[in-house]
Amino acid sequence: MSLFPGASRAAAAATTLLVAAAMMSAGPAAAQARNPLVPLAGAAPAPATAHRDGAVAGGRRIGVAVALKPHDEAGLNRFVASVGDPRSPAYRHYLSSADYNARFAPRASDVDQVTNYLRDQGFLITGVAGNRQVVDATGSAGAVEAAFGTSLGNYTGPGGAHFYANDTAASIPAGLTGIVRAVTGLSDRPVAHRAGPPVLRRKPAGAGPGGPGGGYTPAQFRTAYRMDELSGAYTGAGRRVGLIEFDAFEQSDLDGWTRNFDQPPVRPEVVPVDGGVPRPGRDQLEVTLDVEAVAATAPGAAQTVYEAPNRDDAWVDELAKIASDDSITVLSGSWLEGEKCGSPPIGASHDSYTQMAAQGITLLSASGDWGATGCGYDGDTSTVQADFPASDPLVTGVGGTQLRTGDGAGTYQAESCWSEGGSGPTRSGGGYSQIFAKPDWQPGDSRFRSVPDVALDADYGAGALSVYVNGGWQDAGGTSLSSPLWAGYVALVDQKAQSEGKNALGAMNPTLYSIAGSPRYSSTFHDVTTGGSGTHGAGTGYDLCTGWGSMQGDNLADPLINGAAPAPGPDFSVAPPAPVGVEPGESVTTVIPTAVIRGSAQDVTLAAAGLPSGVTASFEPATVTAGRSSTLTLTAAATAPPGTTPVTVTGKGTDASHTATVALTVDRADQGEFSLAVSPAPGPADAGQPAQTTVKAVAITGARDATPEAAGSSPSTVDESPPETSTHGKDDPGDKRSARGRADLEESGSWSGNQDSWAEPDCARHRRSGDSRASTHSGASEAHRGPTDPAGEISLTASGLPAGAAAQFGPASIGIGDFSSLTVATSPSTPAGDYPITVTGKSADKTGTVTFVLEVRKGGPGPSPGKSGSGSSPPSGSADRRAADSGGSHPPVPREGIFGRLRVRAR
Repeated sequence: MSLFPGASRAAAAATTLLVAAAMMSAGPAAAQARNPLVPLAGAAPAPATAHRDGAVAGGRRIGVAVALKPHDEAGLNRFVASVGDPRSPAYRHYLSSADYNARFAPRASDVDQVTNYLRDQGFLITGVAGNRQVVDATGSAGAVEAAFGTSLGNYTGPGGAHFYANDTAASIPAGLTGIVRAVTGLSDRPVAHRAGPPVLRRKPAGAGPGGPGGGYTPAQFRTAYRMDELSGAYTGAGRRVGLIEFDAFEQSDLDGWTRNFDQPPVRPEVVPVDGGVPRPGRDQLEVTLDVEAVAATAPGAAQTVYEAPNRDDAWVDELAKIASDDSITVLSGSWLEGEKCGSPPIGASHDSYTQMAAQGITLLSASGDWGATGCGYDGDTSTVQADFPASDPLVTGVGGTQLRTGDGAGTYQAESCWSEGGSGPTRSGGGYSQIFAKPDWQPGDSRFRSVPDVALDADYGAGALSVYVNGGWQDAGGTSLSSPLWAGYVALVDQKAQSEGKNALGAMNPTLYSIAGSPRYSSTFHDVTTGGSGTHGAGTGYDLCTGWGSMQGDNLADPLINGAAPAPGPDFSVAPPAPVGVEPGESVTTVIPTAVIRGSAQDVTLAAAGLPSGVTASFEPATVTAGRSSTLTLTAAATAPPGTTPVTVTGKGTDASHTATVALTVDRADQGEFSLAVSPAPGPADAGQPAQTTVKAVAITGARDATPEAAGSSPSTVDESPPETSTHGKDDPGDKRSARGRADLEESGSWSGNQDSWAEPDCARHRRSGDSRASTHSGASEAHRGPTDPAGEISLTASGLPAGAAAQFGPASIGIGDFSSLTVATSPSTPAGDYPITVTGKSADKTGTVTFVLEVRKGGPGPSPGKSGSGSSPPSGSADRRAADSGGSHPPVPREGIFGRLRVRAR
């Protein structure tokens, strides 16, 4: 779903040149003259209800966070849609954070443009997020005003709170509009708001709520929501739930709570962001409620509490940190902002949520406690709007109910939409987004996303959760309770999925709606049909007060785990080659491989579109059987203008159509432009054993040896014999990224993580002998020498190696079109971890680079550990691992920017 469209690649390249030229040729004034400032969408100024008390002193230090856009936003959205779609072959085949950085994160050159501009304006760069999505910097108020075309004022809010804020919307140089998503930090006004004050009431124990303070006990919740069987077998062990927080908690309160209910201790890992929160403040109850609610449904799950100051720049930094860490399996948030009264962090936050969805993290958020008036916390109790992040389609929004039980055990009796009357935070949040379009999996006639998706108990008047805080018992609720209770339930289901060798649920809305729209609805959900929020009433099926209702936990678990449905009929992929170049008046050929993803082979008809002026294309053959290759010939007329154009190759099969993109450059060959490509990397090998891959120099301009064929391989044929079963690297049942992928690989001998993405043909055979593992690559043992190129020799080097590791190229210098084998050896003392290795090729006047990950693991042969409570990030779901595991005999097809992964297991 493209909600925040970015500039095209061509536009981005043009703006890169503009910014670079402006900054190198003159100072700040001249740079801005070349790049006039343009308003930035979503950069809201101070609220109209606040009073301006005067200007901010020009010398005051201000911290800002500049959020960048993904570099392939359209491709990222397609991937996320396919990985969450139960009908897609890519369903639940997730990326690691390293895979995400290689495919979709802002480029290093994008970061350089932003940091160069900030430094040129007098800022000090204080950090860059691990996913390159956020650049943090500090500068004087005067520098902020000059850099972002606004002024800063001191304000007093309606409640007497003092803060500074930008008087007008921020602006950025025109050359950065295709790169920058948002500028945050222009105000220190608190931006995150609890779903609603979880009002504390002491209630006498009796029939119904039986816990201290008048709330329910964990056992009563597990009984009421019918998860006795699930909770009897699973506790959430091995799963890690993350919590978004803007305050802190006391460990002594958690200890008192777990002792009272005879549950395992809960000792969350605290991850401070932007300095964190030094000590609990007035919102301590929110954090404590979240932690104890997760433990109420998943007592054995590990928890990570991300704590940040309550500012919009810290909000953006916190979500980028969570996405980059990739150490959790479930994320819950009970802090909100109305779409109209708190817009600055929304675009950047959506980018982080998109990355998390790609990585298989289940996202949940309270829907709010102000009914349909999402900005009620800001004094606006009349404007109908939804709260973010529940309004984000990637997030499961959780509304509130009033739960009634029939006995002290917690036996479910009935539920209604939560509303305690009045105009305050006493009603289940819900309504239509005014930012996000309606996803195709959501029913209804509105053009916009509707909230909530599901619901759970929130009514502290009738009994919510018994919470221990500040040394005493309280009954605390609101949708601040509903969301973390659901998060704990998801942790149980994820553990069950792990035990069955299945992948984690990930962003689960498409699956939830598929289940709810099926005959299984009545047995998997409690349909809440009574009550209302004051604007929207509950009713049969989906409604804007409780969504589909609350879970019947034991019955819902298996449909959530097994929600994948095979794609209708056979399916295939079309793989793009490396970039190719052609001289005006000449032709160039390249190979377009296809691969079977599922089902029987079928005829695929190929066509090319988007050709530049004066260029024609032909395929030989034009129709191939899926699993074989076709040779694409691109011919440029003598009058063809120079430039680089993305040419789209479309393959149409029986009932599917897929595309690939070829970067075609029309130019003279004497430019000597080249890129480096790494073919798919081998699997795990013991430390001390050589791990090999192949590096190729690929011509970008000029037609010399642009065909992406490996040494000793025929580019026009693909071996369709059954793939050899790999005997190494079996999937850990807890590895959420690859369990279902193995069946497809063994069936077809190939893999495409996305119907629209490049399918990586396998280039390796793996053998296992005793405790050692060796990987060989066809053509990796010696270099394949192509024709001599006028660009001269390209010398190869590798950087980023860990301690005790050494890299050797054979040969160390190649020409365009040539191969070199790269051997990386480690010692037993090499520290475990993932190391980005950069291969650099230098000719007389050109430089090219490509990056892959060297993975060093401690321990003997065996599967890489799955993602667990320790925060480990399993690699086995990455595209290169899938391709290697297929054991197929397709020729390697190196291309610019392939992100490989070398795995070395250190004992």
